[in-house]
Amino acid sequence: MTINSSVKHKRGTTVQWASATYILKAGEIGIDTTLNKIKIGNGSSVWSALAFVAADNNGPTGAVGATGATGATGPTGGTGATGVTGPVSTTPGPTGATGAASTIAGPIGATGPTGATGATGTTGPTGATGADSTIAGPTGSTGAASTVPGPTGPTGATGPTGATGSVGSNGVDGATGATGPTGATGPTGATGSVGSNGVDGATGATGPTGATGATGPEVNAPFTLTQSADNASYPLTISSANQQGGGSGYSDILKLINSKSGATNINKHFRITDSGTLELVNSAYTSGIFSISDAGNLNISGTYNLATIGDTGWNTVPGFTNNFTSAGIAPAYRRINNVVYLRGRISGGTAGTSAFNLPAAYRPTVDTVIPAQQYGTGNITYITVSSNGDVSPNATSAWLSSIIFPIG
Repeated sequence: MTINSSVKHKRGTTVQWASATYILKAGEIGIDTTLNKIKIGNGSSVWSALAFVAADNNGPTGAVGATGATGATGPTGGTGATGVTGPVSTTPGPTGATGAASTIAGPIGATGPTGATGATGTTGPTGATGADSTIAGPTGSTGAASTVPGPTGPTGATGPTGATGSVGSNGVDGATGATGPTGATGPTGATGSVGSNGVDGATGATGPTGATGATGPEVNAPFTLTQSADNASYPLTISSANQQGGGSGYSDILKLINSKSGATNINKHFRITDSGTLELVNSAYTSGIFSISDAGNLNISGTYNLATIGDTGWNTVPGFTNNFTSAGIAPAYRRINNVVYLRGRISGGTAGTSAFNLPAAYRPTVDTVIPAQQYGTGNITYITVSSNGDVSPNATSAWLSSIIFPIG
């Protein structure tokens, strides 16, 4: 069964890498898609300072293996940049000719009516000339000037002058004839033709099309990554800050696919929670299959075969504390599947203190109190097995053969 993993690495053409300032992290892979070659970062050198990974040609050529599934086609390279636009013409086109003036005069406005002739005044006696007034009359305020000029019409005909009366009271002036309406505006001359446009600059050449992304390399087993020395960079590091179907609180790091024809439920997803738990999730992201916490706790959602855990066999207690010693039958412990068994006798110690400590794989998840027989007297006592592994009798001696407890 072929299992493909979906992993993305830094990639670019030879030209793009030549101008890149990005520094590959220690163990991070970069791909030159023009040459189909890879480099592995050291965390400090730019691309040009790193050497391409050379193939190992020292061993004999092995038999040709079966052809693996074709790798997914890499993404198509982006379209090259558009060429520079040609300069705008700086020579303006010629101005169109001015249209000819109108030869048709506008109509003359109608003549206003003649004012009525003033009546002839009677001649009265000449009055005495009054003294000149010494007080000037007030000057009338000037009205605000109109901001909208009215149309100027033709001047109306002057009415006949009234007969001059004899000196005395002045005759009444004839009324001023009304101003005739303004004549209609003559038609506007035709608009001159539009001048021709200046010559456009030549269109810049189209930039070259970017190279097509290389097809992902086919990896045939065995595929080996070797660490060069102790404490050197990791042979392979997968880093992800992305969450997929699992929602927030997770970072998906690996997808496994069964690409065989007819396979069902073909996907499985590895992800790490924000608290450090490694999880394997089903195809639909609806159920966790198993998880291992950062503290080492294993959780399995389904059933499992207890026989795969097996029997550890008896292990002799390596040492005692608080003056306890073996009382003839050496104390020992074993685990069968997820149940721990003790045997033997202890004596000579301080009651209520720890006689010895069990290794991490043999400890209960919570403190457990178990009845036991006191060695040498036949009295019933009890023994506390703590979650930290301490085995503490409540007496100075005890049989251990009755001590049985689960670790789950």
